[in-house]
Amino acid sequence: MSIPMMVLAFRSSSRSPWLWSILATIVVRGWFLSLGIAYQREPDGSGVPMGAAALVMLSPFAIAAIAVAMDRWINRKN
Repeated sequence: MSIPMMVLAFRSSSRSPWLWSILATIVVRGWFLSLGIAYQREPDGSGVPMGAAALVMLSPFAIAAIAVAMDRWINRKN
């Protein structure tokens, strides 16, 4: 989940993209954690939700793309 932060470290000069990226990462990880906790409380034999796992694996790229777009927008505005 460090891809958005690494991208921002090389290009960002403002705080907004950083804060947004951290918040989005926490939300995605928290959502996936809540799925795991719900499964542990009442296992139904279905196993890992593969769609959710794929979303969590691909989310850093989407978050990084949005953070870069936000950073460009802020830099153009200033």
